[in-house]
Amino acid sequence: MKKFILFFLFFLNFAFAQNEVNYKNAVMKIFANGHEMNINALQDQSGAFIYLQANDSLMRNLVNYLGGIISWKENEKLITIDKEIKTARFKIGSNDLEYGDIKVCLLYPPIIFKDIPYIPLEALPGILQAKLNYNEETSIYYFDPLINKIELKEEPQINQLIISASASINFKYFILKEPSRFVIDIPNTILDIGQKEIIHEKFGKIYFDQYSLNPNIVRVVIPLGEDLEVEAASRVLLNQIVLNLKLPQSVTLGQNFSLQTITDLKAEKQAEFLIIKINASGPIQYEWHRLKEPDNRIFIDIPQAVLKIKENKITFDSPYIEEAATAQFQKDPPIVRIVLHLKEAVFFDIHPSAEKLNQIILKIKAEKIIPQETIYTGTGATSFPAKGKIICLDPGHGGSDSGALNPKFNLVEKVINLDLAQRLSKILSDAGYNVILTRDTDRDVTYPGSDNKVELGTRAKIANDLNADIFISLHCNSMYNISCQGSSTHWYLKKDYVLAKAVQNALTGKIKHKDCGLIRSKFYVLRKAKMPSILVETVYMSNPVEGNLLTQSNFRQKIAQGIFDGIKNYFNDNE
Repeated sequence: MKKFILFFLFFLNFAFAQNEVNYKNAVMKIFANGHEMNINALQDQSGAFIYLQANDSLMRNLVNYLGGIISWKENEKLITIDKEIKTARFKIGSNDLEYGDIKVCLLYPPIIFKDIPYIPLEALPGILQAKLNYNEETSIYYFDPLINKIELKEEPQINQLIISASASINFKYFILKEPSRFVIDIPNTILDIGQKEIIHEKFGKIYFDQYSLNPNIVRVVIPLGEDLEVEAASRVLLNQIVLNLKLPQSVTLGQNFSLQTITDLKAEKQAEFLIIKINASGPIQYEWHRLKEPDNRIFIDIPQAVLKIKENKITFDSPYIEEAATAQFQKDPPIVRIVLHLKEAVFFDIHPSAEKLNQIILKIKAEKIIPQETIYTGTGATSFPAKGKIICLDPGHGGSDSGALNPKFNLVEKVINLDLAQRLSKILSDAGYNVILTRDTDRDVTYPGSDNKVELGTRAKIANDLNADIFISLHCNSMYNISCQGSSTHWYLKKDYVLAKAVQNALTGKIKHKDCGLIRSKFYVLRKAKMPSILVETVYMSNPVEGNLLTQSNFRQKIAQGIFDGIKNYFNDNE
C-alpha cells in the first residue's frame, strides 16, 4: 500500500510537470471596446486553447471596458465576474461554471500555473455579452460589446430611436447627401439582432447593419425628408444612444392671423451678407428652428399660409449655403416651410422688413457660430392684423410635462390650462385684442425632456420676440392637503403688480371663490419676460369641490371671463 501511495504521488508530480511543459507564455494584443492592451496569457503547444491571467490589472481593465468586474479570491481558489445583476463563478480545476441560476460545462477549466490563476478565454464572450474576433493578418483580437436592441419608441409629441448595447458605447454622426441621410456610426460594436430595418410610414426605412469587422463598426441610417429633424438626446445611460425624431407641429402662435399667400422668394448679395426676402399678401407670423451640427439645416415655418411660387428652390454657388427650398409643408392647417441647407453652422438672422410690409428678411453670413452662445429657435411676425394690445397667453405645462393630476375627476393640468387659454383667447380676440399662445396644442414648447430653464425661457422669449404688451401664464394649483382651495396670482417686479392685482380682483369676483391673494414669486418665466407678467393659479385641482367644478365647461368659461375682465380693467386704468 505504501509503495502504491508513493507511486501515485510520483505520478501526480510527473503529470503536473508534463502540464507545465504543455503551456507556453504568450502576450495577446487585444482591442477591448476600442482600448488597446497587451494581456499576459498561456497557450498550449498547439495553440488550440488560450488562458488569460485572471489577477492581472490589464485583465481587470478588459473586463471593465465590457461592463463587468473580475475578482480573484485566492483562499477559495475562486474567480468571479460580475456583469449587471449576474455573477459568474469559476472554481480552479473545475469545468462547472455557475452563472446566475444556471450551470455551464466549460471545455477547459480555470487553472493555476506557477502560482498565477488563469481563466479560459472561451468562457468570456458569453459572460460579458461580447463578441471576440481574430484578425489573422495582424494577430489582433477584437473584443467588443453587442448592439442587442434597436427600437422606435413612439409618443404623441416625439419619437425616439433607442439603440442599446451590452456595455458603454460611443458614437459619431454625420449627413450623407443624395439622398439626404442622417448616419450614426457606433465603433467597437457588433450587431447582435436579426432585424436590419424598421419601416415607418412617416420616417421611411431606418436601416442598420454591421458596417465593418476588425475594426467593428455598426451603422444606423435614417432617411432625412424635409419634414424630419433628428437630434441626439443628452445621454443618461452610457450603454444607450437616444435619437429624437421630430416631426413638425402645427404652429399658430397668433390667434387673429388670417390665411395669406406667400407670393415671392428672392435672394440677393449685399456686402458680406446673403439676403433672402420672403413676401406675403398680408400680415404673417413665423417660427424658426436651427438644427445642430452636423445637420446644419434651418427651418422657417409660416402658419396660416399657402404657397404660390413657381420656382420653389434656389441654389447657391457658395461655400456655406447649398440651397433654399420652399414647400407647402402642411395643408390643414396650412403651413409653408422654408428650409435653408447650410454647409456649415454659420451666422443666421431673421426679422421683419423695415422697408416693406408683410416681408421677412433672412440674413446669412460666412461667419462660424459659437454653439454655446447660439439661439436655436425663435418666433416673429411682420405685423399684427388688427390694431390693439398684444396679449401673450402661456398654457402651463404641456406635452411631456402633464403638471398636476386629479385621478378622481380624470383631470390633467396641462389639458385644463390649454382649455382655459383657448377660451380666454377667443374672448380677447372677439374684443379686438391680438392674442399669442405659447402653445395651442398638447405639446412641449421646446422639446420633450428639455431643461426647465430652456422650456420656460422659450415661453417668455415668444412674448419678447412678438413684443407682447402683457404675459399671462395659466395654471391650476394642487396640494397634498386637499382642503386647500382658492385662487392666487403671482408677480415678481413692480411692473407686474398692477396687472396681478387687476386680474386677481376680477377673477375672484367672478367665480366667488376664496381669494388667496397676491404672491411675489421668483418664477423663471416671470423673470425672463420683458413686459408686465403674471402667473395665475386659477383654483385647486386637488380640492374635491374645485376639482369637480373644473370638469364643468361653464365654470372654466367663468374663469376665462374673470381673467379677461381683469385684463380689460388693467388697460383701461393704465392708458
